[in-house]
Amino acid sequence: MNAIHPTAQAFYEQWEQLEPTQTPMGIARKPAMDSFAQLGIPTIRHEDWKYTNVAAQFKAGLTDITNITSNTVDANHLNLFPFLKANRLVFVNGHFSPTLSDVIDAAEGLVIGSLALYNELGHMALRDNYNTLANNDKEAFSALNTAFAQDGAFIYVPAKTEVAHPVIIVHVTTEGLQGVINSRSLIVTGRSSRLDVIESHQYLGNDTALGNQLLEIVVGENGLVNYHKIMTDGNIGKHVGNLVAKQGNDSRFNTYVVNLAGQLVRNNMVVDIDGKNSEAGFYGLYSLDGASQVDNHVTVKHNEPHCESHQLFKGLLDDKSTGVFNGRIFVKQDAQKTNAFQSNKTILLSEQANTYTKPQLEIFADDVKCSHGATMGQIDQTMVFYLRARGLDEAQARAMLNQAFAADVIEKITLEPLKEWLLNQLTQQLTR
Repeated sequence: MNAIHPTAQAFYEQWEQLEPTQTPMGIARKPAMDSFAQLGIPTIRHEDWKYTNVAAQFKAGLTDITNITSNTVDANHLNLFPFLKANRLVFVNGHFSPTLSDVIDAAEGLVIGSLALYNELGHMALRDNYNTLANNDKEAFSALNTAFAQDGAFIYVPAKTEVAHPVIIVHVTTEGLQGVINSRSLIVTGRSSRLDVIESHQYLGNDTALGNQLLEIVVGENGLVNYHKIMTDGNIGKHVGNLVAKQGNDSRFNTYVVNLAGQLVRNNMVVDIDGKNSEAGFYGLYSLDGASQVDNHVTVKHNEPHCESHQLFKGLLDDKSTGVFNGRIFVKQDAQKTNAFQSNKTILLSEQANTYTKPQLEIFADDVKCSHGATMGQIDQTMVFYLRARGLDEAQARAMLNQAFAADVIEKITLEPLKEWLLNQLTQQLTR
């Protein structure tokens, strides 16, 4: 192996202390660590990280892997989405908490549980799919996660199975932690199956721990997966999330990402549409204030013909907050009859707020319909005047217009109780 990158040295020394195992997670660790040792932490010199200076966080002391379990978390301090009847998996500092978790759905072959447990048991779907989608050769945080992750969610849905209730995955970071917490999850769905997943990240304190998450999703033929990533906790600090998905024939995969908080959040989302007649949707909302920053990177790869994808991301940026959107659409030569659409719209609520948007198309087929667009600006003062003339004060008028702007993203969500709750959270934020 070549010389270790300086920013990877401390992590490499900690990795050497791990005990090797012949489980799927254990086997994947060394190649991943070798990749991370060469890549190191990305800097703003890397094009994909140009506007998100995550390297500065590591210079400030993020050099340790945090692997501390805690059994003292009070459920009353968590948002476990009580308005939803659901399966709940709770992970505290990256480790499964049986006392806070509850699985209510049961079907032959259905698995909703701890990745660490089924890794040890050698579950066939885990053996066949773990680490098959992660891009550890090029994504530093993906490689770091694969090298160190100890636990996370594992969901396996057999063919022709519809999971009756959503699966809620709650990642909790306790107070007083510093370093990097790696959580790893895998979702595999069989042919003609259906699954709704809600993932929430919650921080019990304002410490410097960085959450590094990696989620792999395999959507089976004629399957449907709706994935929701919800970040509304005002204490959310630094977070890097990698989502990688693969779709089979006639499948549908929808991702909804809602960020109403976050000191520094990076969401990387990649889907390979590997099956004909499939659809993928990515819908995102980021409403920020203070000095918060959210960076959404979306890559949709159309590898087969007769497929469709949609990207719609909207931002509301106040104070000194920053929003970044980078959307990519790749259409291979054989992916004829592709329809792919991308849109990013941002409202700047203050003169200090910043937005950066970069739509990208790379098309090698000639019979396609592809488009992208980006707009940014401020609220139309004429509309504010119109609402004030009908009895609203200026704050109420602006809040109403902002909510109307953002609501069409949340309206895409098909889980009605979750949709209503998010609209309420948005209203509370905009009227503060």
